[in-house]
Amino acid sequence: MIKTTSKFLPLCALMLSACSNEEISDIQPPNPSLIAEKNIKEISKANHIKPGAAIDFIHSYGGKSLVGQLENIQLSFTESYGSGQMRVMLDADQELNLNAIQQDFIFNMDSQQPHEIEISVEPQTEGKYYLNIFTSALTYETQQPKTRAFAIAFYVGDHREKQSRTDKPSSENIIILPSQEITGD
Repeated sequence: MIKTTSKFLPLCALMLSACSNEEISDIQPPNPSLIAEKNIKEISKANHIKPGAAIDFIHSYGGKSLVGQLENIQLSFTESYGSGQMRVMLDADQELNLNAIQQDFIFNMDSQQPHEIEISVEPQTEGKYYLNIFTSALTYETQQPKTRAFAIAFYVGDHREKQSRTDKPSSENIIILPSQEITGD
């Protein structure tokens, strides 16, 4: 067995030496202009790994509001489908006055353009509230809708100070109960 290995090693060395550095350097990276020409939707489909609808979402809300202050917000949805319909449903907490003509939208998914919705939200009381956004995509091929949910948190007023704990924990709040240890012998 040792004789076979000793004959095999020089043969491997000879084969490896036959590969020159010139052959390796001849390998060219892909042409960047060809990569740029790929369809954006194909790239999005390849990168999308989460279960559910292949829908992305961005918004223009800044994060903080005042009571009674009207917030004009732009919602923008992009999807990775070539055909079908996308549905967007808005559902705001009761403390957020959603000033939208409609709260249920249908978009055709036959273009690469983002689907945009303009809404106005007016918080009624201080606190943390949510605008929930439910989306679904129905393609003509599968006829099975895929869903995805989003939410925007509205921080209204200076609610963090009210939520901070003013009473410090003390030993008075501790309840001591009798116990007995049982061993498993």
